[in-house]
Amino acid sequence: MEITYSGVKKKRILIVEDEQIIAEDIAYRLNALGYEVADKVATGHEAVEKAGTLSPDLILMDIVLKGTIDGIQAHEMIKEKYDIPVIFLTSFSDETTFSRAKMTQPFGYIIKPFEERELKSNIEIALYKHEIENKLKSSLEVQKLISEISEYLLGLPAGRIDEGLDRAVQLVGEFSGEDHVYVYSFDRGSDSFLLLHEWYDPGVKHNNRDYNAIKKEDIVGLLSGLKKNSHIYIQDIKEAHTDGLVEKRIANESDAKSTVMIPIKSGDEITGLIGFDSYLKPKHWDEGEITTLNLFGEIIENALRRKHIETQLIESEKNLKEINASKDRFFSIISHDLKNPFAGIMGFTEVLYDSFDVYDDAEKKRMLFMIKNAATSTYKLLENLLEWSRIQLGAVKPVFSKNDASALVNEAILLIRDIAAAKNIKIVNEVPLNTEVFCDGNMIKLIFRNLLSNAVKFSNQGKTVKVCSDACNGTLKISVKDEGIGISGNVIPTLFRIDRANSSKGTMGEKGTGLGLILCRNFAEMNNSNITVQSEEGKGSVFTLSMPAGGD
Repeated sequence: MEITYSGVKKKRILIVEDEQIIAEDIAYRLNALGYEVADKVATGHEAVEKAGTLSPDLILMDIVLKGTIDGIQAHEMIKEKYDIPVIFLTSFSDETTFSRAKMTQPFGYIIKPFEERELKSNIEIALYKHEIENKLKSSLEVQKLISEISEYLLGLPAGRIDEGLDRAVQLVGEFSGEDHVYVYSFDRGSDSFLLLHEWYDPGVKHNNRDYNAIKKEDIVGLLSGLKKNSHIYIQDIKEAHTDGLVEKRIANESDAKSTVMIPIKSGDEITGLIGFDSYLKPKHWDEGEITTLNLFGEIIENALRRKHIETQLIESEKNLKEINASKDRFFSIISHDLKNPFAGIMGFTEVLYDSFDVYDDAEKKRMLFMIKNAATSTYKLLENLLEWSRIQLGAVKPVFSKNDASALVNEAILLIRDIAAAKNIKIVNEVPLNTEVFCDGNMIKLIFRNLLSNAVKFSNQGKTVKVCSDACNGTLKISVKDEGIGISGNVIPTLFRIDRANSSKGTMGEKGTGLGLILCRNFAEMNNSNITVQSEEGKGSVFTLSMPAGGD
């Protein structure tokens, strides 16, 4: 989008001349030629002072002036402090004066009296020369800064790219002379642009109502314009909504006067935004400045792309490690936890078959009880293995419907009542009837069964396991509380991880694999729920399933 201006700004010229009538004549001629006279002064010291306070575009300086310093000395002082071109005016053309003046490198030298055409040509040449020098100087500074930022970002490890981008945004802001620089990245999940980095000039006051997230629907016009153009320059943010660029609410709440917005693109898709706000007064941008901002935008875009790629690599490496750990754990369970119980079952049945008449009824009953427990435990393990395998293959999908949470708990209790009875453990369901939840009933029932089974496993004989509920702010929390041996604090963070072996023997030597809790976590996530744990060694544990309350 091209930048437009309401009019051409007149060049402001400071006149330094100690003869008042000559100064007035020069001022008259300048006005006639279309320039603006910033002021008229008579001494070198005044010239230096006005150069600082008025910042004129050019100074016409007489060499011979009243006071303690002449025009040449005043020019030396101005040149040291300010970047303002000077043209000397003099009635003298002797070699000594000319040599002194030349040493200060003025932008012109006019001998009085002069014609208007001579005055205008010298002024225009000086202004053009000064502009070219500034552009060359700025170009070199831009190249230096771009090189510095690029090398800095490329040299940073993946974990410090955000830190590097913060620094890069600050350097860009300081270089551009802007008051506020910020970077947004598009988030598909929320359909919003999220604020990643920003920098404010220390002297800028703002209302702290800046947006950490901007809905895509609120800046449709802006995005449409950025798809077609390299940038959009908004001269008056308060009026941006009248052009359909942003919603009126966003335009009204901003303290900025003007802004330049640059897109970050992936192909034709806008994946981010880089903005430059002016707070103190609207800023006018020329093509060179816009080109510079686009260069900075490309650097930041490349850094963000690198961060995204490296984040994906880290995530892929993490997933690969988890997959390998899952595979190792899976084969460990098959080779050890599934094989060993069968060895025990086969051993006891062989002893009973070969020596059936040797043992009395009590001993036979004891052996059969051990075979039964081993078979039950092995079947449960096999069932968990099959469920876990189906989850890994993506073959398990939740089927949501309205369920009574209390009824699901009762069904789970029925499945483990024999195990609880063997240890004389009482299970109490305190979840009120008709506590409605929208979930996959079979999955949630499996969660309750595993949690209750673990509570019984790690409780001593004669204890009580309670299931209670609490509904708050649209969330139903169902907790399984036991009075068992508890869990060590350093073990809790690894309970739901497949790559960590968390199988522990129960209070009567019951064995497990830790796979049940992995299933609980997976099924909870499929039902938009989560499981938390509170435990203290020697005082029992509380496993809480938090799920959306009510109907669909």
